[in-house]
Amino acid sequence: WGMIPTGVDNGDFDIQDQNGTLQGARFGIDLANEILSGASSLGRQDIFQDLFINVCYMSGLLGNYNMSTEERTYCFVDSLERQSALIVAINTAVENGDIIGLDGWKYIWGMIFELRDLQLLSGKNLKESDPDLLTGEARIEFSRRLMQLDEPDVIHD
Repeated sequence: WGMIPTGVDNGDFDIQDQNGTLQGARFGIDLANEILSGASSLGRQDIFQDLFINVCYMSGLLGNYNMSTEERTYCFVDSLERQSALIVAINTAVENGDIIGLDGWKYIWGMIFELRDLQLLSGKNLKESDPDLLTGEARIEFSRRLMQLDEPDVIHD
């Protein structure tokens, strides 16, 4: 998954495995799923969330906007590792949506919107279920709820 051991020069290290890229990507998916599964069972949400965010970044869909749209699209489409990281992140969000945290959901939506911007995801698939979702009143109510979550003395339902 593009991880190079510490102290090894990038040019001196061959990341290809002996069975080809497809099996390496499959191994990466399995490894990431096991690591995230283990971290979620530890009961330490901070470790799980850090690992989850790193998997999101491995998709290549977040943060690197110095390249053109065409280059970003090609980098994602041409990389089984990046596509695998996206799959792991989406599946993890579905299975562990309650513990990925607010930042985790921001990264998931960031990846989805980047796919849409790269025209790899049709806008027909992204429809709001609630027509009042983005009204001013709804934003204020959502902000109030988030602020209440940060207050330690507030009793939640």
